[in-house]
Amino acid sequence: MTVLPIVERELRVAARRGATYWTRLVGALAAVVVGAAVFMFTFGLSPAQTGRYAFEGLAGVMLLHCLAYGRRSTADCLSVEKREGTLGLLFLTDLKGHDVVLGKLAATSVTGFYGLLAVFPVLALPLLLGGISSGELWRVALVLVDTFLFSLAIGMLSSALSRDLRRAMAANLLLLLFFMAVPPACAFALTYFAPRLPAPAPLFFSCPVYSFFLCDDTQYRSAPSHFWWSLGVIHGLTWLLLLVAGWIVPRSWQD
Repeated sequence: MTVLPIVERELRVAARRGATYWTRLVGALAAVVVGAAVFMFTFGLSPAQTGRYAFEGLAGVMLLHCLAYGRRSTADCLSVEKREGTLGLLFLTDLKGHDVVLGKLAATSVTGFYGLLAVFPVLALPLLLGGISSGELWRVALVLVDTFLFSLAIGMLSSALSRDLRRAMAANLLLLLFFMAVPPACAFALTYFAPRLPAPAPLFFSCPVYSFFLCDDTQYRSAPSHFWWSLGVIHGLTWLLLLVAGWIVPRSWQD
């Protein structure tokens, strides 16, 4: 018996797809171009400063890429099956909701994930210039992968909830704002109305930008537990969103 048959099939298809290889090449070349542009704008600075700016610039661009690509690639993967009437055919077999959700997740994410992995060697080049530490590099890599998976899960749940593309994209954006913006906004509001009280750090744990901010050595040393808690909360939310999507799909395909 094959475990997760759709996932296995989609991975085999993706392994033979030309876009899988070209995305890795284009991703690495784009990272090289961004790094070269930063080097040009920081010409005359010390190698450590140049490496620091190149690393922060490229890591920031990749964080935005992870937040945008994951949501966009999965936002319509299930809703389009509903509109075409093919989603119900999958459940005439022994497939479960999690089989379909994880299969669609593999089909839509493997190309972008390979592109993300192709950028990591370029992201490590500033390490040779002495601008960053190995700890910062690995923490940024963890945050980028975690953010990419979190973004995919948000798009998957919004697609499971909706039938129309526009509604799926709207739900996608609302879910992202709910996890990334609402808790930090509540923390800032509490600080504004009660300035004597410190900002409650747990309200920032669901925001990938906060964990990305804590990747810096100085920030990490001041609150290492906050970084790992934020990383764990985002990862836990990813699995929670996928489980909810897997529970909804068999019950919503007839809507």
